[in-house]
Amino acid sequence: MTYTNDELRRYLAMRQQLDEAVRALRPHYGSIRQAAEAMQRARTNYANISKQLQASAAATSRVQRIIHESNRGLFELVDSIRGTKREFGDLARIHESWKQELRSSVDRMAQVQAAAQSSVSSSIRWTAMAERLTLRLDVDHIRSLASREIELLSQPLASFQTLASRFRDAALAVRSIENVIELPAFVIPGASREILTAGYGVATVLPDSEEAHADEAIVAEIRDETSNVPALLRRLDPALEKMYQGSKEALVGGSVDRSRHVLVSLRELWNHLIRMLAPDKMVLSWSCGMGDMVSPNGRPTRRARILYICREINSEPLSSFLVSDTKALLDYMAMLNRVHQADPGLTDQQLNALVLRTDSWVSFVIQLAMNGMDGT
Repeated sequence: MTYTNDELRRYLAMRQQLDEAVRALRPHYGSIRQAAEAMQRARTNYANISKQLQASAAATSRVQRIIHESNRGLFELVDSIRGTKREFGDLARIHESWKQELRSSVDRMAQVQAAAQSSVSSSIRWTAMAERLTLRLDVDHIRSLASREIELLSQPLASFQTLASRFRDAALAVRSIENVIELPAFVIPGASREILTAGYGVATVLPDSEEAHADEAIVAEIRDETSNVPALLRRLDPALEKMYQGSKEALVGGSVDRSRHVLVSLRELWNHLIRMLAPDKMVLSWSCGMGDMVSPNGRPTRRARILYICREINSEPLSSFLVSDTKALLDYMAMLNRVHQADPGLTDQQLNALVLRTDSWVSFVIQLAMNGMDGT
């Protein structure tokens, strides 16, 4: 992308403000006052970014602006949670996953508020990093590239932009602490993590991907949060864990064809996992009478399977987000498969981003499915 001097100045200023917001929201174990001060610093950064966006749209991408709107809504949500004064009895619809951490000897309302604020704050941090990565994911920029690059990038970028819009819809639909705690505790941070890993994956394939670096601390946090993937897969079927481990072994191995092994293993894992979480018979019975749920061959559509998995989550924006999230993942995999066929093929950064993206999606979708199975 070519910038004028003024546009470049605004672009670099926004990048700096986003970096500072991410640093301000790093997890720490200080006092409530210190946490509030860190949030205020991040809020100031975001106010400055908003001013830059108003000054020049040319120095930004549409997808960045969409994610920015999402984060502004999440900041407002933190303020709403902090200002909640109602008694705990008013929050009777709290999801069981929030109750697991409550201590009876401490003010339960205060605990819920603190947990909800922490959850949304960590989500803001991840989506701020996603916004940082998407500063240059510009559709007009992609259209200016060589024909082969346009062919490779146009569909996954369009899918990611749709995903960002669905995330914005889901984020803006959560307006109060009641909305937060009616959902399983992992949902809002998990959706934010999906936006980050999806943006990171697409950014690594851009021609100027030297800027597509994610904060190493955040990458480490995502790896830690998704370290439960082998156990989750094993709980469903040991064969799924074996497929997963095959992709990991291929990633660190020295095979000249390791890219193909990683791609094939992860796609095979996806195919088996989605059908195990949403079996044909169960999905068809659940979706009976609903439109656009059965393919011409009589089997459930991908959309039907995804909606079945999140059927216990009473949130249409979240269901739409997961449908778009899955499509974005598959379009991303398809793009990487085509990149792999070229010379020199996939880089280490691209392969690691793919594994990170897949780990995040697998962890998120299995937890959603288990919420439907046992309410946890």
